[in-house]
Amino acid sequence: MNTENINKNIGLKKFSNPDSQIDVLFERLISRDLSCLPQLLTLVENKTTRDNSKLNNALASLPINEKSLRIAISGPPGVGKSSLIDLFGMNLIQNDLKIAVLAIDPSSEITQGSILGDKTRMPNLSKSVNAFIRPSPNNLENGGIRNSTYDSIRICEVAGFDIIIIETVGVGQSEIAAAQITDLFFLMIPPGAGDELQGIKKGIVEMADFIIVNKADGDTENLASKTASDYKNALHYASISDKLSAKVEILTASTLNGSGIDFLTAKILEFRKEKTFQDKKLIKRHTQESKRFVNQTNELILNKVTQKIEFQEKFQLLRNSIINSNKNIYTAMNEISTFLTQYFNI
Repeated sequence: MNTENINKNIGLKKFSNPDSQIDVLFERLISRDLSCLPQLLTLVENKTTRDNSKLNNALASLPINEKSLRIAISGPPGVGKSSLIDLFGMNLIQNDLKIAVLAIDPSSEITQGSILGDKTRMPNLSKSVNAFIRPSPNNLENGGIRNSTYDSIRICEVAGFDIIIIETVGVGQSEIAAAQITDLFFLMIPPGAGDELQGIKKGIVEMADFIIVNKADGDTENLASKTASDYKNALHYASISDKLSAKVEILTASTLNGSGIDFLTAKILEFRKEKTFQDKKLIKRHTQESKRFVNQTNELILNKVTQKIEFQEKFQLLRNSIINSNKNIYTAMNEISTFLTQYFNI
């Protein structure tokens, strides 16, 4: 089975004239011409066009889709995220919904490359005309997602997709970033996932709206049930005050026999009909956008400063001094702070 091999330059390729493409691509998007999606998503993922003012204005002008539902699905490698999405997505499609999957794969710290094999693990969705799958490398960006993932979500919503599913790189503290741009957060764990209290303490379990213990079949069925029970007990200590759902749903599932998938589908269909859920969803999105504005502003300031040649020269000089043992990190940080004050009045 072939996978898509992505070299280290993906997302870095320069568009020859991005401004000339933006108007055309966004016009096609608004007219629901889905053939433009791959190129448009590449445009917003591209680091060389991220601060393009014309692109930002085009994104700002997109209509808001209040009826869509954004779902993040996280879990350790091999837990069955892609297989679950394939079954879950097809169930949703059978209920007259259109599904977009934004699958983020980890990039190598050595080559910065990524093997995007998610489509091969979603054979049914890959063939459906009502599904769109976009695998992307995270390009070593923090948070298990890309900085552009939020923009990709907005684009897919305007394209007419009802459910946007984000499959993240894998479990870790930074996966909270995925929960901060979605409405619901699914955490998938394998049977016997370890000390449940450790997971609670680190916080990622508290972010979950659904905890799905996969591989509840064959020899691991009993262990999966016990793991689910352990998490139910542990969640007595967790707070769910900021969740859209009334409680954290903990269930066992199997991507081999399909158990648990119907329950997930029923809950999503129920949420889409609940006015209380929809009202809370919009409030949550506004809060998320406020936090994203803060993060994006910090990133913008950082980029503006670090692009200055004076900063680059000073930074490299201090970095070499640390490498050569001429300075320690504390002295270097003091010098950087003084430099920023002198040159940028920061």
